[in-house]
Amino acid sequence: MDIFNPFDQEECSQTREALGYDKTHLDDGAVCETFHEYKCDPFFDDIAYLADGAGAADGPQQFVQVVYKPKE
Repeated sequence: MDIFNPFDQEECSQTREALGYDKTHLDDGAVCETFHEYKCDPFFDDIAYLADGAGAADGPQQFVQVVYKPKE
């Protein structure tokens, strides 16, 4: 839901649809209000954190199988 150029109708249409509006919705004030409600929700900060590779500086985390070795 990024709008880098508010004059780009394609970006605006995609964001309107992502927020649940029709892509030709005329009331951009309502769309902006909905966007700001999402933007200020801490839940979406957590999603952004995970989408960025869980905060890892060297990329996304990798799964490594752990093998149990009984103590002798």
